[in-house]
Amino acid sequence: MSTAPYIPVSKVMNEEVTFVSGLTDVLEALKTMKRNKVTYLMIERRTDEDEYGMISFSDIAKHVIAEN
Repeated sequence: MSTAPYIPVSKVMNEEVTFVSGLTDVLEALKTMKRNKVTYLMIERRTDEDEYGMISFSDIAKHVIAEN
């Protein structure tokens, strides 16, 4: 059995990160993803004590499918 060559994450990661407000609605988030050619968005912190969030296209699709 052969093993795959070692490739560090830094070689395949996207270095540009797109942030949106936590108040952004889903449609605007999808438009932002399309405009920036990404499948995830980072959610800005509301306060210094808050944590960053992340939402992916897959998260949105799963929610839409669950609603139908």
